Amino acid sequence: NTIDECYSVLGKIFTIFTPLGNFKDYISHPKENGYQALHTIVLLNEKTPLEIQIRTFDMHEYNEYGLASHWAYKDKSKVDKNDLRINYMRKLMKTLQEEHNEDELLQLMTQDVYSDNIFVQTPLGKVIQLPESSNPIDFAYNIHSKIGNQCVGAKVNGKIVPLTTPLNYGDVVEIITNVNAKGPSRDWLKLVKSNSAKKKIRDFFKHEMKEDNIKRGKSMLEAQAKVRGMNLSECMTDKALEAIYDKYSLSSLDDMYSSIGYGSLTTQQVLNKLDSISKNEDKTENYVVKTHRKYKNESTVSVKGQTDLMIKFCKHCNPLPGDAIIGFISRANGITIHRTTCHTLSHCELERLIECEWNSQENQKMIGSITIITQNKTGVISSISKKINDLDINITGISSKNNNNNTGTIYLQVEVKSREELNDLINKLNNFSFVLDIYRA
Repeated sequence: NTIDECYSVLGKIFTIFTPLGNFKDYISHPKENGYQALHTIVLLNEKTPLEIQIRTFDMHEYNEYGLASHWAYKDKSKVDKNDLRINYMRKLMKTLQEEHNEDELLQLMTQDVYSDNIFVQTPLGKVIQLPESSNPIDFAYNIHSKIGNQCVGAKVNGKIVPLTTPLNYGDVVEIITNVNAKGPSRDWLKLVKSNSAKKKIRDFFKHEMKEDNIKRGKSMLEAQAKVRGMNLSECMTDKALEAIYDKYSLSSLDDMYSSIGYGSLTTQQVLNKLDSISKNEDKTENYVVKTHRKYKNESTVSVKGQTDLMIKFCKHCNPLPGDAIIGFISRANGITIHRTTCHTLSHCELERLIECEWNSQENQKMIGSITIITQNKTGVISSISKKINDLDINITGISSKNNNNNTGTIYLQVEVKSREELNDLINKLNNFSFVLDIYRA
């Protein structure tokens, strides 16, 4: 009936049966879909593993409909089921946005929150829990990513079997590895049953083979564009690429190609976005736009001696007076000013870079960004805010988050006149005893 009874029952089970490993507490730490229960595996007759799940009647009712919510039990309050459905769908859509995988979303939406599992063993007797119909590849990745990446074969109950062989309850599985193995096959993504194995395989293709993914992705995009009769060089404007970067959380052109190459982003998604933007974009090839389209801070920078150009400042490097800067000529958005050390310049066409310099503007203030790592204690933000206020510096933005290691991160945006003024502020804030690290963002 109650959560306390769940833990009491678990204790009594441990006085009767021998537990295998640690129990799983999904009451204190619910699954992503809100599922709650206590799971444990015990030995019957000293040889047969049995899984026991313990939950309250309320948990069972919510779990049946995929609507479990730990907030309801924690707050002892009624929860509207429509709100629960919306929250659940938001989490699923977040998963889709992060993974860019419609099949995985569908699986999350349709799977039973406590679907059937099987228990298999390692040669040393360790019991491994896997989804029903799992194969040796699932088993290998459950042990460790390295084992899965180096897997070349498997033995089940002492006999060599294909890696596609479905495992059964109680099987003893041994993985054959080779340190010289090239890694998993892309076909494995269709063969494995567990989401954790799929994620580890995707991670391999994403990180270990990035250069290959970049080449493959670029080739795939060019080939599909040719099929659709699209001119990529015309469609891939700065505005279009920036929209794609923002939509899919990418940082560069190589990052986009790599995502296509390993499968988290499709050529269809990219080309549809490029096509949509190019139809609404001004096709003019004139790089210089005069004063009637100025940005707010255009007078702070001269481009080859001119001050009547439309400019904007790179949001990645956020240049300040005193920084060495350079301009990038875009096709439809004037000139973007970068710090010469900005990482985005490595992906720019060199012939479109242009010399520029700061004008003398003593009263002109611009936005500077600071990141501060602090001890996680009371009064940190108020102390920092008071110090900045005492220095007569305006805070335009502040946010913070708690980290897992008893530290916190504070993100600051302030109005300053120059790089020197920002560095001076950083040095003064660094004098606080609770500041562990501080740097210009």
